Amino acid sequence: MIRSAFSLSAALLLVTQVAVAETPANAPGTPVTTTAKSLVRTTEHGLGFRAGYSVIPAAVLKIAYKEASKIDGFTLAGFWTRRFTPFFSLVTTLAGTKMSSAQSVWLQDGKTDRAADIVNINMWILSADATADFDMRVAKWFAFHAGVGLGIGIPIGASITTQDALQCPAGYVTVKDCTAAAGTPVEEKNMWPVVPIINLVTGFRVDFTDFLTLRADFAIRDGFIFQGGLSYNF
Repeated sequence: MIRSAFSLSAALLLVTQVAVAETPANAPGTPVTTTAKSLVRTTEHGLGFRAGYSVIPAAVLKIAYKEASKIDGFTLAGFWTRRFTPFFSLVTTLAGTKMSSAQSVWLQDGKTDRAADIVNINMWILSADATADFDMRVAKWFAFHAGVGLGIGIPIGASITTQDALQCPAGYVTVKDCTAAAGTPVEEKNMWPVVPIINLVTGFRVDFTDFLTLRADFAIRDGFIFQGGLSYNF
């Protein structure tokens, strides 16, 4: 019986050694692979284009004006992204923003109707800025982001005209009912040659692949901007 037990133990030991010998071992320093997909994109650069709608609502202007008209238009931009960490990027943007307002009555808060002007605004602003952008990734293909940046803008073809003599109908309710009096001279207002740009942006990103990204953003820049675009990552 002792001999049989010894033979059985030897057989089990031999089977165990064969099984261990047939199991491939990882080479020293080789990482263990898993089936989980990485949530970190490996590309470091991105080139892209975006377009959007820009507006300064009359409600915002009425912080300083009793009467004003919204200023709105569109924006077109190209951008380059340099990713330094999985959570931080520097985004450099070149943009053109077209802004205009309908000819309308503007009146500063606290002024009488006699101080109102008929104002018309029409301009382009060419700008460049650099924005520090921070990601909050919630899936391999989706991330929220927020950033803050600084830059400069140059008004191109800026036209701001005013007429300060009004003709108001009898019994008018608000100065908005008034128009420029006939023969009132048109005055051209000068814009600063350079204006500061502060860019505050938030939004989300959808990564279709490692190389193609869809972006949708809300920014406070040349007004309030709602924009979307695509970027190629490499």
